[in-house]
Amino acid sequence: MPIDMNSAAQMWQMGAASQLASQKYQMKTAGKGGLQKQNSLAAEPTYQARMQRVIQTGARARGVQSQDPSAYERGIQTKGIQNRVAGIQAVGAAGWAAGFQPYAPVIDSVRAGFGPKSDDVLQNVVNRTGRLAQALRQAKEGGVRGGGVTAVGTPMGITRSLY
Repeated sequence: MPIDMNSAAQMWQMGAASQLASQKYQMKTAGKGGLQKQNSLAAEPTYQARMQRVIQTGARARGVQSQDPSAYERGIQTKGIQNRVAGIQAVGAAGWAAGFQPYAPVIDSVRAGFGPKSDDVLQNVVNRTGRLAQALRQAKEGGVRGGGVTAVGTPMGITRSLY
């Protein structure tokens, strides 16, 4: 079944509202700084490798170039400063939808090739999430808006534990 962009945009709005306004979110994140620091340091080699790839491909510059610097201000002005979250969401949903729209067909095409789930969790991650992540990465790096993206049919070849 294809992704319903209207429904997806509404879900994005609800998710943004609950994260920005939720005390539960603040409570869940309290005291996580030490663990976050430890995980961040462990991920440093991966971060450096990815940043080199970003620099080589010019991905950051392309992303910055595609941004609308007035979107935040329009969101606040739409609903007023006291309702800035609602205003940002009102303006942001269209921007989110425009950014997500090119990837929806990629997701749909990969999901269409999913077989039944197995009882092996790691194999499901490789065969489902891995294929989806690989296809989305290919789409992003290949310029999905150009229309030359095909779904990836081969799993990523994960051979180690993800945990």
